[in-house]
Amino acid sequence: MTGLGVYAVTIGVTVILAFGETLFFGGEPGAITGVGLLIVSVFAAFAVRLSDAVNAIFAPSIAFFVAAVTAGQLDIGAGDLSGRLVVLFFLLGGNWLWIVGSTAAALVIVSLRRRIR
Repeated sequence: MTGLGVYAVTIGVTVILAFGETLFFGGEPGAITGVGLLIVSVFAAFAVRLSDAVNAIFAPSIAFFVAAVTAGQLDIGAGDLSGRLVVLFFLLGGNWLWIVGSTAAALVIVSLRRRIR
C-alpha cells in the first residue's frame, strides 16, 4: 500500500466508525472508534510499503483528529466556534490513549519491519 493509501484507509475507517458510533449510540466518538483506529493502524503498518512506512506512523493521529472534527461535532449544543473548539479539545484529550496507543503500535511495527529487512 502506498502512503496515500495508508491515509485514505486509516482516515476512512476511523471517520466511518466515528459517525456510526455517534449516530447509533449518541454522544461522541469513544471506545468503538478507538478500537477501530487501533486495528486499522496495525493493518496499515503491516500493509504499507517500506519506503512509505513513515506515513503509517502519522496516520492514526490525523485520522482521529479528522473524526473528531467531523463526527465529534454532531451531537453538541455549542453553536459558536469557541464552544466547538472546547469540545474538540476535550474529545481529543479524552481519547488520548487510543491516539497514542495506535501511533505507538504503528511505530513499533514499522520499526520492526525496517529492522528485519
